[in-house]
Amino acid sequence: MSKKKEKRKKKEIQQTKIIKRNYHWLNYVLIVAGAVVSLYMRIAPNVKYFMPEIPFRDPDTCYHLRRIIYVATHQMHLPFYDPLLDHPNGGIPMWSPLYDWLSALPAFVIGWGNPSPLLVQQISLILTLLFGFAALFFIGLLIYKATKNLTTAILASLFSGLTDAQNTYTSAEYIDHNSLVMLLYVIILYVTFAVLSKQESPHAFKDEGLLSVLVALLFWVWPGSYLHCSVLVVILLFYAWLSKRYQLFRYWSIVYAGAAILVAPLAYIHYHLGRKPLGYEYVSFFTVLFLFGISAGMILLDSLFRWRTSARKNVLLLAIIGSAIILIALFLLISAPLIEGIQFARAENIWLSTVWESKPLFYEVLEPIKFFTVNKAVDRLNYLVFIFPLAFLVVLLRRVKIPTEFYAIVVVNGMLFGYLAWVQQRFVFDFAVPYGMILSLGCVWLYWKIVKKFSLVLAGIFCFAIIMTMMPLKKDFKEVFTPMNAFYSTFTWLKNDAKLEGTEINTGHSQPIGVMTPWDFGHHLHLYGEMPTVEDNFGINVGGEKGLIDMAKFFLSTDEESAIALLKQYKVTYIFVPLSSVYEQFPQLIGEDPGKYYQFSIVNEEGKKRINVMTKPYMSETIGFRLSDMLGSSNPSNDENKYDFKALKHFRLLYVSPEATVARQPVFAGSLKIYTYTDGTPLQVNAEGNPEYKLVALVRTNRGLKFWYRQKGNVNDGIIAPYPTHPVMDYPYAQYYTVYIGNQVYTFKDVR
Repeated sequence: MSKKKEKRKKKEIQQTKIIKRNYHWLNYVLIVAGAVVSLYMRIAPNVKYFMPEIPFRDPDTCYHLRRIIYVATHQMHLPFYDPLLDHPNGGIPMWSPLYDWLSALPAFVIGWGNPSPLLVQQISLILTLLFGFAALFFIGLLIYKATKNLTTAILASLFSGLTDAQNTYTSAEYIDHNSLVMLLYVIILYVTFAVLSKQESPHAFKDEGLLSVLVALLFWVWPGSYLHCSVLVVILLFYAWLSKRYQLFRYWSIVYAGAAILVAPLAYIHYHLGRKPLGYEYVSFFTVLFLFGISAGMILLDSLFRWRTSARKNVLLLAIIGSAIILIALFLLISAPLIEGIQFARAENIWLSTVWESKPLFYEVLEPIKFFTVNKAVDRLNYLVFIFPLAFLVVLLRRVKIPTEFYAIVVVNGMLFGYLAWVQQRFVFDFAVPYGMILSLGCVWLYWKIVKKFSLVLAGIFCFAIIMTMMPLKKDFKEVFTPMNAFYSTFTWLKNDAKLEGTEINTGHSQPIGVMTPWDFGHHLHLYGEMPTVEDNFGINVGGEKGLIDMAKFFLSTDEESAIALLKQYKVTYIFVPLSSVYEQFPQLIGEDPGKYYQFSIVNEEGKKRINVMTKPYMSETIGFRLSDMLGSSNPSNDENKYDFKALKHFRLLYVSPEATVARQPVFAGSLKIYTYTDGTPLQVNAEGNPEYKLVALVRTNRGLKFWYRQKGNVNDGIIAPYPTHPVMDYPYAQYYTVYIGNQVYTFKDVR
């Protein structure tokens, strides 16, 4: 009997150690599978971006690449003033410069101080991949240090790498600071775990010094790292409560004080360049005071927890009073920008929701679903499909034995990630770190339960977890398809036509002419067209909302004179006009009801849902619609009775984009159009009173296409011819003008 009990006990001991076993064959399979899948996802669909003259479709990538190329080709100078931003004044970017500088450094070295722009682009893409894989490595290393199980670590890296957020921003399609921010954040979590795991007190000049540098680097890479710092504070508070190691507050005060000192030089640079000293949009002295405030708060907590056991209460009392006074003073100093920053974060979330989430911003995509990814957190349940909440509960209830230090890290990050994934998408990428870690712990726990006592239900859940994590989910509404390859010639045409000089970063002056364009084409025009725009992909981030709102007002204006006034106010020479579907988001941006402009309905086609958008009559009266669809004419078609719109008299078409095929989808000629403001030529007729007139002209475009420019009104309002009747360069021109007034016909063949 005793032998049976002993045998059973040995078996139970062996079974309970399953989670710590290393099945080498499984590890090899997971490593190979993870490497192949991760490399395929990030490189195979995006090889074209290593080639010249293939424009990136991501606007932020265009912004960073412009800065990186400048740094690498200008002796590694930091990029600040940019004459193409925030036209007509130029602007200082809100983004911190370190990511662009680090991305330029390898190309600068490899190119012996004179790299080509293509080499800079290729090296930057490779760095994006390296940052992404380095983040996955540190995720795995953190899990391995916490669980001592290699299989769990590999699973964590694999699952994290399969998430759409991590895959998107660390692929060869993007050059963005997000890849480096995530790497820094993962390293900070790893170092935090290592420091908290030490039984003795941390060494201030080694451990806290390293954390100070890492926290400061976050702000040198991205100015919006306040949430990251706050999460680290919550982790420490939660861990101190769990472990009762309140003496750590003293050392953590050193971390944030050191970070504040290291961030101060960047804050001074921005202040020296004319930024507000306490601005929240960029690294300023607000950032420095924010970090010092956390440090003072840590000193206050340390003093309070030491009060009962300390014999030096006088010293502690001074520390408590001093830190409290500092906290109050700092709060008074930063309260106004802090409130503005919170309001800005909310507004930015509304901005992103307007752009990506709520219709009129649901778009269909014309390309296949990406394999081996889960969808964006904006789709709510795609990150959280059944599995993550269950795995998080397993970890939260401590069903998996992990160190308290690691428990504090994954619980705090997991709760924040779940909240962000459920309600919005702004910061989900950075905090997608716990997704893979928690999921791997949950899967290993299920596997352990299955092996210990086989359960068909648990086995099914385990298999379902793996399959759901690695397979794509069906998406009814997907991102907008932007065929940028077809638009490259338009960007370069504009660059050659404008012939601007002094458009490089750090030139120190603004440009005399600019472009009015929908915001999401702004950075493309900066990089490929070298043209300043009234608004760009920064949206509400730069110069407040004025440029963004005025841009939307221009395209939604129904009055030609009001639209022209905005062009003159912003020194606009070119109007960059895409298809009118782009304007669906604009009513929300200026606080108007989209239903006033569009009628939205969900329809089923071949078993798939899509959102049908129909233009309402009011939208047909806007400047944007008349330029996009009507070419500024009252009726551009051959059938003179087909349309009846109000013609635009002072907008002259200069260029239409050529026909192209992108991703096996045709992009017809004229998908992009470029107009300019013109006074036009008044046509004189002999007519008594104020009779009605009809003007007709056949216009030839630069692509050999023809359309009818028609205009009608009363004679006293002015008969304006916007096109000359003689070819000028390759601009469109009218063959002739015919004006009908009653039974009288006037022909004009010499209009300059």
